[in-house]
Amino acid sequence: MEREIAKLHSDPGVIYAMTAHADIDPDAVILSLVIRGKGFCELRIPKSRYDALALLELIKRHTTRETLQ
Repeated sequence: MEREIAKLHSDPGVIYAMTAHADIDPDAVILSLVIRGKGFCELRIPKSRYDALALLELIKRHTTRETLQ
């Protein structure tokens, strides 16, 4: 989580930062997600259902300046 928080501190224009860890769990991707001013979490997503592009689009859609106010 520290790496994602550092990304936010280094660039005030960044709204969110995330890292996917595919090697930690043989059955799941662990996603570390930080959203500026809102919080952070780690998600465990089954590898069979993980779609990085769909997830990125979902996060982009729900982390606009308007939705974060």
